[in-house]
Amino acid sequence: MNNENKKNMERNKIKLYGRFIIEGYITTLTGLHIGGSNVGIEIGGVDLSVVRDKLTNKPYIPGSSLKGALRACLERAKGLPLVVIAGENKPREERIEIHICKGKKDLNEEEKKKLHEEYLECSVCNIFGVPAEVPYPAYPGRLIVRDAFLKGPEDLETLETLELPYTEVKTEVVIDRITSKTMPRHIERVPPGAWFKFEMIFNVYQAKDIEFLKDLFNAMRLLEDHYLGGHGSRGSGKIKFGKWKIEEMEEIKETEKKNSEENKKAQGEENKCVEKNKKGLEEPVIIRWKRIEEYWGKDTKSSLPVEKKFLPECWDKEKDLTEWLEGIKKELEGVMEKKEKSNTGVSDDKNLQT
Repeated sequence: MNNENKKNMERNKIKLYGRFIIEGYITTLTGLHIGGSNVGIEIGGVDLSVVRDKLTNKPYIPGSSLKGALRACLERAKGLPLVVIAGENKPREERIEIHICKGKKDLNEEEKKKLHEEYLECSVCNIFGVPAEVPYPAYPGRLIVRDAFLKGPEDLETLETLELPYTEVKTEVVIDRITSKTMPRHIERVPPGAWFKFEMIFNVYQAKDIEFLKDLFNAMRLLEDHYLGGHGSRGSGKIKFGKWKIEEMEEIKETEKKNSEENKKAQGEENKCVEKNKKGLEEPVIIRWKRIEEYWGKDTKSSLPVEKKFLPECWDKEKDLTEWLEGIKKELEGVMEKKEKSNTGVSDDKNLQT
């Protein structure tokens, strides 16, 4: 078998080098509505119910909802073109469009090559994945998002100010502009101050995936200033990553207004993001790096730490975190270089190259 055939075989192999496990809490800052089935809702009840866990009856955030919101935020921030993935011949309101490095039909070889190069640089397609029918070799999507389950506060089920277990009912009124006739509708929402426990898995197939991971952090930061779930333009869905006490967060906002100059100075300091936001913060987000060798019970013999704590809103100002990620990237580059030399039969001694 010649070297070219060996290279082609190698391209068809996908090597998993490790996983980043990102976990923590999502805190609701305003009411959260992620719709569920209205089957079983009594007359006079809510018009739009939330999705609930069938075993516990607690509301939860489906992994698909969180993943889709992160993807949409990143697509918009990067200004990426959208393609129709469902309802191609239907009216615009019935079509579904997302970004995929897909291209038109019947591409020639040069166009396929150019599209593949575009894909290799696209963080959206690499993080969230592309369909199997794309006309080029692609890695699996890096990101797995678990369902996020409600974990508190403890008194949420029995809180007297809530109309339903764990949830509030928001009444919205549509008013006819001519007749002034009103049409009320009742929307079920998880109230502000609730905590959902989330977990995301980020698979690493190449050293460059560390750069894609940073864009995932950016997507989390973008989502905090956007909304999760429905009715976001009317007040619902504002969330924050980390476990926060929102009463104390309001105190922080007032303090920052009074001390704007001091706050600006604090924002310029490196490695102080979590400490600066400590008031109101009970738990930041945790990220752990798990090398593939650990799944076989082997010692990795690495001097790098296993985990770091961070907040998406200022992850790039955490010097410990950014240096840690660069250290992992360099480590991966070394492993991949060694693997490439092994596959091509190249020795570390240039005089012994074959």
